[in-house]
Order: sequence, then C-alpha cells, then structure tokens
Amino acid sequence: MRSTLARVASNEAAFAAANDSIAAVAAGLGEPLPLVPFLCECPDPACCEIAQLSLGEYASLRLFADRYLVSCTCRGGDVAGSVLLEQTERYAVVDRPPAAG
Repeated sequence: MRSTLARVASNEAAFAAANDSIAAVAAGLGEPLPLVPFLCECPDPACCEIAQLSLGEYASLRLFADRYLVSCTCRGGDVAGSVLLEQTERYAVVDRPPAAG
C-alpha cells in the first residue's frame, strides 16, 4: 500500500498536469484573459473547487516543483508537513515535502 504522502503527491501531480493544459489553452487564446479558472490541487481526488489566477501568477507557482495551488474555499489542502506560502482572496499556495515511498 502506498504511503499517504505518495498518494497525496500523485493526486497533486495529476491536478497540476491538468492545470498546465488549462494554462496552455488560455495562453493560446487571441485575447488574454485577466483571470483563468484553475483546478484546486489539493490531495482530495474528489475536490472540484476552482481558483482564479492570472497566467503570470500561475507561471510563478510552477517555477517550484513542490508548490501547489489550493482554492481558498477548499478544506482538503491540509497535509502534515505542508507550509502555507501565500494566501490571497482568490487562491493559496502550499509547499509540500517530497513523498517518500
């Protein structure tokens, strides 16, 4: 059985990959959107919360491999060892330790 941190990392990576696709589509639009709806990258695979970010904010988040986007209305983002790095009225950024095992 996978460790909880490994499961969390797998779920977050899947949401991050989906958000990368959303960012690519939004960047390819003729006129840039001021805010783009991104999926919450919390560990809960059933979470359907949305966070609104500019493409610049999203690009800044993706500069760091262990940082994840969490919707401000999400209640599934708390994982032992995670650190809240940024909180706005639209989104939060958390840093997670690498999964072991």
